[in-house]
Amino acid sequence: MKIALIHRKLIFKGGLENRLRNYCQYLIERGHEVHIYYAKKKGQLPLPDSVHLHKVFATLVPKMCKQYLFSKQVKRKIKNETYDLILSLGRTEYQDAVLAPGN
Repeated sequence: MKIALIHRKLIFKGGLENRLRNYCQYLIERGHEVHIYYAKKKGQLPLPDSVHLHKVFATLVPKMCKQYLFSKQVKRKIKNETYDLILSLGRTEYQDAVLAPGN
Protein backbone atom coordinates (compact mmCIF):
# COMPACT_ATOMS: atom_id res chain seq x y z
CA MET A 1 0.00 0.00 0.00
CA LYS A 2 1.04 3.58 -0.62
CA ILE A 3 0.42 5.64 2.53
CA ALA A 4 0.74 9.38 3.16
CA LEU A 5 1.26 10.82 6.63
CA ILE A 6 0.73 14.54 7.21
CA HIS A 7 2.42 16.42 10.06
CA ARG A 8 3.31 20.10 10.00
CA LYS A 9 6.50 20.02 12.08
CA LEU A 10 9.10 17.25 12.03
CA ILE A 11 10.80 17.98 15.33
CA PHE A 12 12.33 15.39 17.63
CA LYS A 13 10.26 16.12 20.74
CA GLY A 14 6.81 15.36 22.02
CA GLY A 15 4.51 12.40 21.87
CA LEU A 16 2.96 13.06 18.47
CA GLU A 17 6.33 13.07 16.72
CA ASN A 18 7.21 9.84 18.49
CA ARG A 19 3.92 8.35 17.30
CA LEU A 20 4.70 9.47 13.73
CA ARG A 21 8.06 7.73 13.90
CA ASN A 22 6.45 4.56 15.27
CA TYR A 23 3.82 4.58 12.50
CA CYS A 24 6.55 4.91 9.86
CA GLN A 25 8.57 2.06 11.32
CA TYR A 26 5.51 -0.20 11.65
CA LEU A 27 4.25 0.47 8.12
CA ILE A 28 7.64 0.02 6.48
CA GLU A 29 8.24 -3.26 8.33
CA ARG A 30 5.03 -4.53 6.74
CA GLY A 31 6.15 -3.54 3.25
CA HIS A 32 4.17 -0.33 2.73
CA GLU A 33 5.48 2.74 0.90
CA VAL A 34 5.37 5.72 3.29
CA HIS A 35 5.32 9.40 2.30
CA ILE A 36 5.41 12.26 4.83
CA TYR A 37 4.19 15.77 4.02
CA TYR A 38 5.58 18.46 6.30
CA ALA A 39 6.24 22.21 6.42
CA LYS A 40 9.07 22.52 8.92
CA LYS A 41 11.91 20.19 9.85
CA LYS A 42 14.17 20.94 12.78
CA GLY A 43 16.99 18.64 13.81
CA GLN A 44 17.18 14.97 12.89
CA LEU A 45 13.99 13.03 13.46
CA PRO A 46 15.15 9.39 13.28
CA LEU A 47 13.00 8.05 10.45
CA PRO A 48 13.66 4.95 8.35
CA ASP A 49 15.67 5.62 5.18
CA SER A 50 12.90 4.46 2.87
CA VAL A 51 10.46 7.18 3.99
CA HIS A 52 9.75 9.72 1.24
CA LEU A 53 9.72 13.29 2.62
CA HIS A 54 7.78 16.05 0.84
CA LYS A 55 8.27 19.64 1.99
CA VAL A 56 5.06 21.53 1.43
CA PHE A 57 5.74 25.23 1.82
CA ALA A 58 8.16 27.57 3.48
CA THR A 59 6.64 31.02 3.35
CA LEU A 60 6.62 33.58 6.09
CA VAL A 61 3.04 34.02 7.22
CA PRO A 62 1.44 35.09 10.49
CA LYS A 63 1.18 32.32 13.06
CA MET A 64 -2.61 32.24 12.99
CA CYS A 65 -2.57 31.46 9.24
CA LYS A 66 0.14 28.77 9.16
CA GLN A 67 -2.09 25.76 9.81
CA TYR A 68 -4.71 26.91 7.31
CA LEU A 69 -2.16 27.55 4.54
CA PHE A 70 -0.39 24.26 5.29
CA SER A 71 -3.70 22.44 4.93
CA LYS A 72 -4.42 24.10 1.58
CA GLN A 73 -0.92 23.37 0.24
CA VAL A 74 -1.10 19.70 1.29
CA LYS A 75 -4.50 19.35 -0.36
CA ARG A 76 -3.12 20.81 -3.59
CA LYS A 77 -0.10 18.46 -3.62
CA ILE A 78 -1.86 15.27 -2.54
CA LYS A 79 -4.77 15.73 -4.94
CA ASN A 80 -2.41 14.90 -7.84
CA GLU A 81 -1.18 11.66 -6.21
CA THR A 82 -2.87 8.34 -5.53
CA TYR A 83 -2.61 6.98 -2.01
CA ASP A 84 -4.36 4.02 -0.44
CA LEU A 85 -4.50 5.80 2.93
CA ILE A 86 -3.90 9.41 3.97
CA LEU A 87 -3.47 9.93 7.73
CA SER A 88 -3.12 13.42 9.18
CA LEU A 89 -1.57 14.04 12.59
CA GLY A 90 -3.05 17.51 12.80
CA ARG A 91 -6.00 19.56 11.68
CA THR A 92 -5.92 19.47 7.88
CA GLU A 93 -8.30 18.62 5.11
CA TYR A 94 -8.32 16.05 2.32
CA GLN A 95 -7.32 13.02 4.41
CA ASP A 96 -8.93 9.66 5.07
CA ALA A 97 -8.32 9.73 8.84
CA VAL A 98 -7.12 12.31 11.33
CA LEU A 99 -5.44 12.00 14.70
CA ALA A 100 -5.85 15.55 16.02
CA PRO A 101 -3.65 16.64 18.92
CA GLY A 102 -5.10 18.22 22.01
CA ASN A 103 -8.76 18.12 22.88
